[in-house]
Amino acid sequence: MSSTTVVYHPGRDRRHYAEQLKGEAQNFSVDFNYWAVGQDSSLDNAVWTVEEGDASVGADSESTNLSTSLVTTGSEGDSLLKVVGTLADGQIGVQFIKITTPQIEDGSIRY
Repeated sequence: MSSTTVVYHPGRDRRHYAEQLKGEAQNFSVDFNYWAVGQDSSLDNAVWTVEEGDASVGADSESTNLSTSLVTTGSEGDSLLKVVGTLADGQIGVQFIKITTPQIEDGSIRY
């Protein structure tokens, strides 16, 4: 199983793009450390939701300023995940992850 880590940075583009095959499960992590330390705070919690598409997210696990969830894609097409992180001082940060699941026909990948 593969994994991808996205570093949340409030001053940069908050979209990350990934590719995953239909039925594949992959751990995605959002690293809020840069933001949390810069705010002299820490990650209190993170909520993962599927905004669009046919993906599912498992319960997240959290360690020091890092939130991880198992993401499984159910069909071809695009899925959009939204991760809302809340710091201990109440600040909220949002990270989007767009996953493209290609269609495979006759051994060829089609997007």
